[in-house]
Amino acid sequence: AEKFLDIKCRKAKLKPSLVCVVVTAKALKLHGESEDYKNNDLDALKKGISNLEKHLENIKQYNSPCMVCINKFGNDYKDELEYIESWCKEHNYEYAFDEGFAYGGKGSVDFAKKVVECVNKDNKFKLLYNDSMSIEDKIETICKKIYGASNVVYLDKAKEDLKDIHNLKLDSYPVCIAKT
Repeated sequence: AEKFLDIKCRKAKLKPSLVCVVVTAKALKLHGESEDYKNNDLDALKKGISNLEKHLENIKQYNSPCMVCINKFGNDYKDELEYIESWCKEHNYEYAFDEGFAYGGKGSVDFAKKVVECVNKDNKFKLLYNDSMSIEDKIETICKKIYGASNVVYLDKAKEDLKDIHNLKLDSYPVCIAKT
């Protein structure tokens, strides 16, 4: 999302009407290090929901309307889905279930209605950083605000590359950070 919001939206002058984070019980269990995501594993799901929380915290920084789409499948466990729903309520996140996988368009009606409701909310979308900032400041902003870094340390080769960017007068370009 950071790359889309900070690069694509900036260059195409887009203002997203809504950012929708899609989640499944299976994915949350895997993020919670479930040893067998096919079984009911509420403890792993509770642990894995921190991944969803971080994504939503990141999206909040852009001031765009945001919601959670809980992608529901027939083999999901009721208590796990209830936990995701209660977590969204507790943290004041808009959410809707989507059962499109099982029921096609009819299974997505509630989700679609919630999308319409959310896109009609106040939208004060803003980019994470300004074009006028130095490349180093842009990198630091992304690292700290999105990835939770406390500081940024550059290798000598990176310092040389940054000098080249300055000399070529490319400082106004957006920054794309690839995690490896």
